Amino acid sequence: MSANFQQLANFIWSVADLLRGPYRPPQYERVMLPLTVLRRFDAVLASSKDAVLKRHAELSSKGIPNIDAILNNLAKDEDGVPLGFHNHSQLDFYKLKGDPDNIGRHLADYINGFSENIRKIFERFEFDKEIEKLEESNRLYQVVAQFAEIDLHPRKVDNITMGLVFEDLIRRFNEAANETAGDHFTPREVIQLMVNLLLEPDTGVLTQAGVIVTICDPACGTDEPNLLLPDLIYRLRVQEEKILPEYLTSFLTTAAARVQIRRDARGSSGSMVKVSQGHVLDWLTPLPPLSEQTEIVNCLQRAEERFQSMTRQVSASLALLSERRAALITAAVTGQIPLEVMAS
Repeated sequence: MSANFQQLANFIWSVADLLRGPYRPPQYERVMLPLTVLRRFDAVLASSKDAVLKRHAELSSKGIPNIDAILNNLAKDEDGVPLGFHNHSQLDFYKLKGDPDNIGRHLADYINGFSENIRKIFERFEFDKEIEKLEESNRLYQVVAQFAEIDLHPRKVDNITMGLVFEDLIRRFNEAANETAGDHFTPREVIQLMVNLLLEPDTGVLTQAGVIVTICDPACGTDEPNLLLPDLIYRLRVQEEKILPEYLTSFLTTAAARVQIRRDARGSSGSMVKVSQGHVLDWLTPLPPLSEQTEIVNCLQRAEERFQSMTRQVSASLALLSERRAALITAAVTGQIPLEVMAS
């Protein structure tokens, strides 16, 4: 069960109480975002950390250079999928919390223990400056200790929830700076529309049996779009004497199905979520008699047709109103309508 994203975001935001003074509200993100990312990495790497430390010691003793690629492949998530990054420091958040007198030096050493691709992230954050600033104000240990209390392990906080946490924090940061949050992330409903528009021209191709399609999804956000447009699209072969394909398709769009998809989604980051074939086959699906399935499908199709018809009518009415408005403005500007008539 994934943690509630609002509770997590509130907990992380409570660090603001420790930052007041050295930081103004628009500057809170300089500390909160890097430490949230760092705590997530710490939790994700926990399951394979011992193996990475052992291998790092072996390779280092032999003087082998450029060992990042080896250790990046060794660091895996709980499903055995290589994460593509690692940390070979003996430290973690709990050990950092256990040594308040050396917290600044140890935190810097811990970050330097990451593979190069992750170190570059914190270089862009310029987080070394914030470590120095927090240490000078005697806030660093308190802040790190509070983040150590957050359990961001993927078992506890899935990728979708983690994405929602970041989205909520970005909104708060920009509200504190009197900026519009939409300038910095794309709302989920906009991404949903983008995905629908992307798939619409190829609906015929994507619904044909035996077709393998590769989809590039470089900017699909952090929530539902990852599930609507995953790295893999499965073609399910159903026993049509038990379940209608149209009924199954309709069910997979329901809230009950989405709960199962969220539960089983796996990936090393919010933009690489996949659902395994085994999970798909284990999903619980209500299975009424075929006659009821047919009735449900027909009912949904009729409702969809009515909706589409209403949409077309509304669109046509809006277009007509727009034309009449333009004509009215033209008539008023050119004097075709007497001013006394407009005044009345």
